[in-house]
Amino acid sequence: MSRDGGRSVISSMKNRLQILLLALIAGWLSCEAALGQGIQSRLDFLVQQHRVGGITGALVSDRGVEYFKAGEVARNWNLPLRDSLFEVGEVSMMFTSLLVAESVRVNKMRLDQPIKDLFPDDFEFGSAKVAAITIRELLIHRSGLPRVPLNFIPASGQDPYADYSRARLIEFLIDYEPEELRKSYRFSQLGYGLLSYLLDRAWNKEFEKLLKGVVLEPLRMNSSTIQLSDQQKPRLVAGYAGRQSKAPWNFQVLEGAGGLRSTPSDLANCVQAFLNPEKSMLTHSLGRVLKGSNPIATDGSVTDYGWRILRTRSTNLFWHDGRTGGFQTILAMDLKRRMAFVLTANNSAIRFSPALIFELMELSQTNR
Repeated sequence: MSRDGGRSVISSMKNRLQILLLALIAGWLSCEAALGQGIQSRLDFLVQQHRVGGITGALVSDRGVEYFKAGEVARNWNLPLRDSLFEVGEVSMMFTSLLVAESVRVNKMRLDQPIKDLFPDDFEFGSAKVAAITIRELLIHRSGLPRVPLNFIPASGQDPYADYSRARLIEFLIDYEPEELRKSYRFSQLGYGLLSYLLDRAWNKEFEKLLKGVVLEPLRMNSSTIQLSDQQKPRLVAGYAGRQSKAPWNFQVLEGAGGLRSTPSDLANCVQAFLNPEKSMLTHSLGRVLKGSNPIATDGSVTDYGWRILRTRSTNLFWHDGRTGGFQTILAMDLKRRMAFVLTANNSAIRFSPALIFELMELSQTNR
């Protein structure tokens, strides 16, 4: 074969390889588009009636993390939405419960421990019944405490938790004298705010620093925070309620109930750890918080650490949602199908539910 002939064969082979590679890439891209098409349509439908705000979501599975966006989450925004900060509301409780699980593991507290054990010996509760409430009862919302303290009187409806201080929580515990504490399920932000205060006392360390060091950093949630630094403030997207702009919510002593800000990518890292606990530093606690089943007044139950469970004939969905003045968030996992969804919205009028998550999971399975 001549030299020119050899070059021609090599050139022909290169062209064929390039065509084959392009075909493979095109097939991969079309598969990705098909996978997200049904999900994208459903999310678009959710936001179509809202002129401001939108949804940023992540599907997490053995395929990795796939992000979705619907609506106009932010205008003239230079930061990737997956790395932008959203208020997650009561989803914060999931991370408070993980911190409790780690505290139990290292003998900083016990589930059956009365809260009085974590107060100074000379502290005088207004009620012995309140003093006898256990850590477990706070976790599963069966403490009998109200949703918020009776002395919770916000100075501003725009930022209702900003002025509820540690001193006011102590004042409530000294003055509160209920005739009885009904130990049936009663969702309580106060209960988880009290847990964050008790964790602070058990470790003798500020709650936010404790949460970051023990839970968030091991989960690779390095952008998540309660108090925004000067560098983080520009990363918090604007929140809305319908067409109305909403100010950010700031928490003091009730921070364990709803004070966390996080990003879609951080939340995706969290559920990845739950799907692959053997790879995490928190292996024991990731499994522990999903154990147990305690019936609640509405459909479903909660685990021993307060995670909601929705059971079907084929699987269990572990989930939690949260809402602030301008944000809505849901995080849900199906361990059997090894799949999870994270959805964050910066318009609190956009509502999420476990039924929506099941629908999105079915759509993702249909296109596989």
